[in-house]
Amino acid sequence: ALRIFHRPERGKLYVIGSDTAEGLNVGNDHDYGTGVVFERGTGRHMATLRIQVPAWVFGAKLAQLGRMFNYAEIVVERNQHGGSVIQSLEQNAHYRNIYMAPDGKLGWVTGPASRVAMLDRFDEAVNKGYFQTDDTMLLGEMKVFVIINGKPQAAPNQHDDLVFGAGIGWDVICRPLPKSSLDISARFGAQ
Repeated sequence: ALRIFHRPERGKLYVIGSDTAEGLNVGNDHDYGTGVVFERGTGRHMATLRIQVPAWVFGAKLAQLGRMFNYAEIVVERNQHGGSVIQSLEQNAHYRNIYMAPDGKLGWVTGPASRVAMLDRFDEAVNKGYFQTDDTMLLGEMKVFVIINGKPQAAPNQHDDLVFGAGIGWDVICRPLPKSSLDISARFGAQ
């Protein structure tokens, strides 16, 4: 479920883009919770988590991954099952470095406008060579990512969970770093 391509380095800042899922395997219609780890400043793809578990377990797994990567900022998609993942991160795992959206609430909102902007930014990074990865599963999902009835998504019977996790994480690392995030060890070292 966890693939590490580069080990965390002391003093580096990381972001984990997360696409949430219900965690149920019903017939062939199953999805995965994903966490895609990026290094701030370089965009280097560090690791990927892709797992099918209930939301509260997924939150615990994200917290473990975040702690492994220097208390990385975790950017959880708060749509649908994301609220349960955020609750698990906060209440069960006591994780505090969770992305706060411009509306002042925890979590990333994927809506029509943010979805298109995020995917456009990620597509540009891929096409210009800014984003590179050794993750064959993510590359596989990228190859079957298409537009159906005007909506970017996976081709029928394929997955796009990693594409969305990567796109969310990439979007956040392209934004200026909040001043409050500069001293991660002081803010989160006491967890």
